[in-house]
Amino acid sequence: MNRFSALILAASLAGAANAWAEDAACSTVKLGDPGWSDIAVTNGIARFLLEGLGYQTQSQTLAVPIIFAGLQKGQIDVFLGNWMPAQQAHYDKFVASGELDLLAQNLDGTEYTLAVPAYAYDAGVKTFADLDAHGDQFDRKLYGIASGSPGNESIRQMITSD
Repeated sequence: MNRFSALILAASLAGAANAWAEDAACSTVKLGDPGWSDIAVTNGIARFLLEGLGYQTQSQTLAVPIIFAGLQKGQIDVFLGNWMPAQQAHYDKFVASGELDLLAQNLDGTEYTLAVPAYAYDAGVKTFADLDAHGDQFDRKLYGIASGSPGNESIRQMITSD
């Protein structure tokens, strides 16, 4: 996250924190955490800001579909790690339907896709079309991320459709 995004996030959280302050039952802010390093940092910034405002915070490490369901049921207050288009189905189910609110987008222009080690790239794996021909560069294995991640479903669909 760049500094500008961090400032936008800080301002958003500060504004949201003031809204939560009206209800004593909201003194603990529950953050959804899918276990990704970038969200650990984002949640760390959120914890720092919220605790500085007098709130307690609690992070819950859960699979993305469970985080969305927790948001919908009020068991999770904030999820700062939605990646599009991989999580589009969750977004459509809860946010686009009006069950959850999207407060802000903190990154734009990023890509959610596969990556290979530099030695595989240098050997010719530059596009998905190169995977079959250079499969020996990565032992013909693809690794997903967290269990239940929509990214894993995307990988499964790519394999199925060759």
